Amino acid sequence: MTSELFAPQCLDELQHLRREKVRDLVNHVMCLAGQGVAIDINCVAFTSSLNLISRTIFSCDVTELDDRSRFKEFKEVIAEIMKVAGSLNLSHFFPAIAAVDLLGRHRRCFNCCK
Repeated sequence: MTSELFAPQCLDELQHLRREKVRDLVNHVMCLAGQGVAIDINCVAFTSSLNLISRTIFSCDVTELDDRSRFKEFKEVIAEIMKVAGSLNLSHFFPAIAAVDLLGRHRRCFNCCK
C-alpha cells in the first residue's frame, strides 16, 4: 500500500477524491444544521474517513453519512480488529506454536469480520 496508494504521484492523482469527500461532509453538516438537527461529529467524521479509504482502495463507498446502524457495525469491527492486533501474540516468541492459535487470535479476527 505504501508504494502504490501513498506514493506522491498517486496522492496527487487522488486529490480530487479527498476534496469530494470533504465537500460531501460539509454539505451533509450544513444540511443537518439547516434542519436544526444535532450532529454526531464522531459518526460523520468516521464515516467520511471510512468512505475515503474504501473509495481509494475499492472504488466505492461502503456506507452513507446518515446511516448510523452501519456506522456502529463498522466501528465495532474495527475496534475488535484493533483489540486483536494489539493483544499478546505468543507465536512471536514461540514460532512453533503459531499454527495452534492458543489465544484464539485468528478465530476472533475471523469472527469479527463476519
